[in-house]
Amino acid sequence: MSAADVPRLEVVGSDGVGRDLFEVVTFTDAGFRVRAPVKFEIGEVLTVRIARGAARSDGRVRVARHVDDGAAVITALDLLEEIPVRTVVTG
Repeated sequence: MSAADVPRLEVVGSDGVGRDLFEVVTFTDAGFRVRAPVKFEIGEVLTVRIARGAARSDGRVRVARHVDDGAAVITALDLLEEIPVRTVVTG
């Protein structure tokens, strides 16, 4: 897996602005394991933007657990919903 294959995840605030808070460690269709500078509450639901190459989507994830792997705290995020963002071209 190359760095280009790893999705980028942004937390979307109430102001609609995406913030790059996560370093994605691993991912599956069911969710993500990430490193983050802050610990979100277990059970907390976050609105996110997901970028996989040129594909973009909006979604929601739930903080499932935090695991200390000895080097860092890894946060497991369960993917609850993902909606592809469609690009509209006019002209």
